[in-house]
Amino acid sequence: MHQRDNELIEQFKNGNRAGYGTGFGEEDPQDIEDACDEVGATLIERVGHDHHLVSWNGRAWLVADVNGWWAVPVEMER
Repeated sequence: MHQRDNELIEQFKNGNRAGYGTGFGEEDPQDIEDACDEVGATLIERVGHDHHLVSWNGRAWLVADVNGWWAVPVEMER
């Protein structure tokens, strides 16, 4: 896994612990593309094995399936 992936996943964990996470799409979509279509997000890329970087509501989010899709905002280095 790349260093950037590790940093994004760490942001996801920290943001989730801080209460910044939110549901993403229906409770149990078949795949990330369906969830993105449902909420009007754009899938950017897979991060690590279980996370997906998306653009949603004008910012970057990391999304993972944790008994349903869960999104946490992340900051991208410029």
